[in-house]
Amino acid sequence: MSVYIALLRGVNVSGHRMMKMDALREAMTQAGCDSVQTYIQSGNAVFRYAGDPSPSRLADGEDRSAQGDAAVPETTAGLLRERIEGAIGTRFGFTVPIALRSLCELETALAQSPYPVDGLRTGEELYVAMLVDDPAPQRVANLLSLADASSSETDSFQVADGRLYILYRQRVHQSRLTNAWFERQAGVAATTRNWRTLSTLYEMARKL
Repeated sequence: MSVYIALLRGVNVSGHRMMKMDALREAMTQAGCDSVQTYIQSGNAVFRYAGDPSPSRLADGEDRSAQGDAAVPETTAGLLRERIEGAIGTRFGFTVPIALRSLCELETALAQSPYPVDGLRTGEELYVAMLVDDPAPQRVANLLSLADASSSETDSFQVADGRLYILYRQRVHQSRLTNAWFERQAGVAATTRNWRTLSTLYEMARKL
């Protein structure tokens, strides 16, 4: 089995898309997820998933299930996300975009922060926006240009593979670098978490 982290966008915010975490765990279990655990109320889950064999990857009959997250076909991850989204839609009556990451992918995201986590000054906060889908190449180029320009502003961000690292030097709610702003620039849905939440989810997932 492989370990995944699911980050739901925009649940339990200002009375919208209300969702109890025990019900979320039940819906994900019905979608085929095992050992589902949730963290706080913003729609964060870690779980194990056996996966469906991909004909293109397993045509030779080899069983790669023990090779870890890196061996899980991308098609399987995409189908898994659709399955979870469908189960949530059936259970709650609304759809929720989900940023799905393997344990290895989250570990990489935490290890490759362009901002030194131990070097944050008083009042500074580090967040990561996870993109739900891959943006178009021109969107990526635009984000890179905007990231370079942000280096001279109060808050700044950097672009990585499927994620955006955001350094807030003022109160988060006062910044123009909101999740909605990043979605407009990227042209795809995104969901943002602070560093502590992602670190906690990583530790939870690592122990599954």
